[in-house]
Amino acid sequence: MIQLRPHEEPLLVLRRHWLIAAAYIALATLLALGPVAAVAALQQFWPALLGGGVQLIAFAASLYYLALWLAFFAVVVDYYLDVWIVTSERVIAIEQKGLFRREIAEFNILKVQDVSTHINGLVPTLFDFGELQVQTAGEEEKFCFKQVPNPNHAKQQILACYEAAVQRARQHHDETMLPQNVGGL
Repeated sequence: MIQLRPHEEPLLVLRRHWLIAAAYIALATLLALGPVAAVAALQQFWPALLGGGVQLIAFAASLYYLALWLAFFAVVVDYYLDVWIVTSERVIAIEQKGLFRREIAEFNILKVQDVSTHINGLVPTLFDFGELQVQTAGEEEKFCFKQVPNPNHAKQQILACYEAAVQRARQHHDETMLPQNVGGL
């Protein structure tokens, strides 16, 4: 779990759009119904074909459903664990790569140079999701998060966080530049 620094506040948590999860659920449902429909069609049109191989068909169906369940589980884990967290001080990008690999990258909010959004296609336009790219002055120049809901709102939030961080940095810099009381005078 990500530990926040003292005085750091989480401001925005971004996950992929819900429509992406719904599409995977619909696909898994269709794939789960496929063998049932195939067996029903075979029983209707070629009942002799199913006569002697019931155990083999049950075994093959079990393997198919096990593989389908594992693939569905991997997609759900990937969907749920891919997240961007925008705080008052930094942006944290967590990307799940398969079941057992995770990449975590972060950058200071003051290193933001540019934030851009891209919404391509009819479905993303209708449901308002797209790609959010943040260009930084750091080692990794661009951070990209795909299928973000309401990317323009997220862009505005990140830019507002950047502006607030710049103001805090200027205020802190001005306070440290004030003359200090030297020698108790």
